[in-house]
Amino acid sequence: MQDWKRFAQGVGMHPNDVEELFEWEQAPLPNEKRGLLQRFLSHVCERALTGKQEKTFEDLTWEMVSHFYEAATDKQVHRAIWQLKQVVEFASHLALQAPLILAQTPMKIPSGKYAETMRVERTQQWLCP
Repeated sequence: MQDWKRFAQGVGMHPNDVEELFEWEQAPLPNEKRGLLQRFLSHVCERALTGKQEKTFEDLTWEMVSHFYEAATDKQVHRAIWQLKQVVEFASHLALQAPLILAQTPMKIPSGKYAETMRVERTQQWLCP
């Protein structure tokens, strides 16, 4: 995006106008791809925390390349593998940092079970004898 902003300045446009040229839209993941991505990320995190190398991880990586990225050509396969390496590095780093971060600032989740204390509502007669 920075390159486009520099180009826009070169032709006399305001850099912020470039963003209006592109319409960004989030595409929802189909359930099959979402499940595959969740399985892949849980294997990445488990592998980072335990250090275990599993054959299923290699199979899952190729399943990601073929089904998630739907890579058909060699160029697409190389691009998908590069992106997966970046995802593995990022997710592994997060998995290793999460325990340290949570130890310093734990998440507080309400349990949903609240014990309410009994309140005695006093009538006007009690207050003024």
